[in-house]
Amino acid sequence: MIVEGLGLMVAGMGVVFAFLTLLVYAMKISAKVLERFTDADVTGGPLEKPKTAVFQQAGDDLAEIAVAIAAVKACARS
Repeated sequence: MIVEGLGLMVAGMGVVFAFLTLLVYAMKISAKVLERFTDADVTGGPLEKPKTAVFQQAGDDLAEIAVAIAAVKACARS
């Protein structure tokens, strides 16, 4: 009975491995086929960083902490 279970386990793992291998190759083939339909100017790299950025000053963190502490103290008094 143990031998039958092990045989069934190996067969199941073999089927899953074969399916996943086929899936990987199918995705590679479809990527090559669909690559022909994309724009030529599209790069495969990460998206460009936004040109405008918000810079946070070091004092802003302390101000936020002070506001949070004041809010907690105000709630505790009432």
